[in-house]
Amino acid sequence: MAYNELTFTEREQSLGDMAESVFEKYCDYNNIIFENFGQNHSPLNQICINAYIRGRPDYICENRIVSFVECKGVGSDGIFKFKLKSREALDHWKEYHPIALFIYNSHKQEICFMKYDTFLDILPGMEIKAFHEGNEYWAIPTTALRWEQATYL
Repeated sequence: MAYNELTFTEREQSLGDMAESVFEKYCDYNNIIFENFGQNHSPLNQICINAYIRGRPDYICENRIVSFVECKGVGSDGIFKFKLKSREALDHWKEYHPIALFIYNSHKQEICFMKYDTFLDILPGMEIKAFHEGNEYWAIPTTALRWEQATYL
């Protein structure tokens, strides 16, 4: 069964793990200082936590400037699924520090690392779909993003 066909509970078990692991290797390889900022598989009841706190970026980094980094993944279907709820939360956090997106394509072992504000320019015109539990996302073909090989893996 494809990842996007799993229930949220099933997807949540590995949500972001692979992309975050590759991001940490990227940082080590490029001498970027990073600290975990997000919530990894918390035992807390997520519905009781404020949406902005729940949706905080995965990392805070220092590389000339301090910025947040949100890690996401793309699978074999070649579609980057960026949830509308993620945008709401990241739009809040960008008031504190700039944000970058680190997107890992596990199928091709490629990364796309870009400024969040640049990414937002891609969204107009992208189709909005929904996971079967109702969470809506922009369906962004990987061809709309600029990729580089993750040679440090």
